[in-house]
Amino acid sequence: MKNILITGITGYIGGTVAKKLLEKNYKVTGLVRNDAHIKELKSLGIESIIGNIHDEEVLRSAIADTDAIIHTADSADDAYAADSIISSLEGTGKTLIFTSGSAIFGGKENGEKNDFAYTEDFPLSPRLEMASRVLINQYVLQSAKKT
Repeated sequence: MKNILITGITGYIGGTVAKKLLEKNYKVTGLVRNDAHIKELKSLGIESIIGNIHDEEVLRSAIADTDAIIHTADSADDAYAADSIISSLEGTGKTLIFTSGSAIFGGKENGEKNDFAYTEDFPLSPRLEMASRVLINQYVLQSAKKT
């Protein structure tokens, strides 16, 4: 697995992942919404594809030349994008790495320290505003079981 497509490549998570992959000699391609970042990414050794995470035609074309996709673009809250990416990957046997967020475990600490430690023994019962993230995560996990 040496050719990786990253959504959200101009963001903190996607950009950091891209740099680490480049250090390990991976070929990295970024899906970007417009051409504003293409020159900057090219200077880093990253190819760009213009499109968006909701366009399955663009996604299928981009995925065709990669071994895996790492989805970091607004992934935790965008069910439509998750479904578009999973639909585009269906039948390809390619890997999806989906980033989510630890906020699904949080309370309303507002940045204050909380000493409680979650383990797999605790049922996940997210706050209302995080419930959709849990559903998206479950959908992504279930998609891996499709044959």
